[in-house]
Amino acid sequence: GVVDATHNFFLARRSALVQHGWDARQKVMEHETFFYALWLHGQRVLACPAVRVQHNTSRSLAYVSSSLRFGRMAYFLQYLCKDFPEVASFATPFIRWDCATRTYCEPTFNARFPYNAPECGKAMP
Repeated sequence: GVVDATHNFFLARRSALVQHGWDARQKVMEHETFFYALWLHGQRVLACPAVRVQHNTSRSLAYVSSSLRFGRMAYFLQYLCKDFPEVASFATPFIRWDCATRTYCEPTFNARFPYNAPECGKAMP
């Protein structure tokens, strides 16, 4: 069916990738920026629930210490706001950021109010 975005695995027509490409500065949270651009330009995104891809979700010490996601994620969040200055705020199931105040919030999973955690209000560069 038609969806707004997918994560970590997708097939695309080469023309869509050339026309809408990835922001080379953005190494983390790049899916949100890419699929938002597709949505703005009326490009359809289809999902096939029958397709399965095994994704390595291990979080070894070596992975965490070398990953751009841990400890430097805030640096990469700024690019959605810079690429789309008309966006005041943006939310996904995994993170919410406020471009107007240049802050973000990672939800506390399994909490009654996941976005009311003390971790909210972290600053972006």
